[in-house]
Amino acid sequence: MQANQQLVDMPVDKQVLLRYRVLNRCFRNPFTEYTLDDLVEECNKSLVAEFNKQVGSRAWTSLRGLHDSVLIDTLIAKGVDVSAVYDGVTISFKRKIALNADKTKVVFA
Repeated sequence: MQANQQLVDMPVDKQVLLRYRVLNRCFRNPFTEYTLDDLVEECNKSLVAEFNKQVGSRAWTSLRGLHDSVLIDTLIAKGVDVSAVYDGVTISFKRKIALNADKTKVVFA
């Protein structure tokens, strides 16, 4: 495989390591059979959990800023309405979040 092909095959979504960890955890569980929808649901739960880890934290570093902006971009790329916590410029970490019933909007938990 050439180097150019590797770049083309990379996913657009930058939360790939988080998804790999979640999928690995699911596939290693011999007692549960997951459907594709179940796997997507587990990945979505992990994205929300990653966001909720930052709630109330006053610390700020450039690495955290990059991580948080990628997290918001990932939710937006999935078609999730993040207007409750993101106004296009700043991200609010004042309250924990969850996804609504149809998984299309971020709501406060």
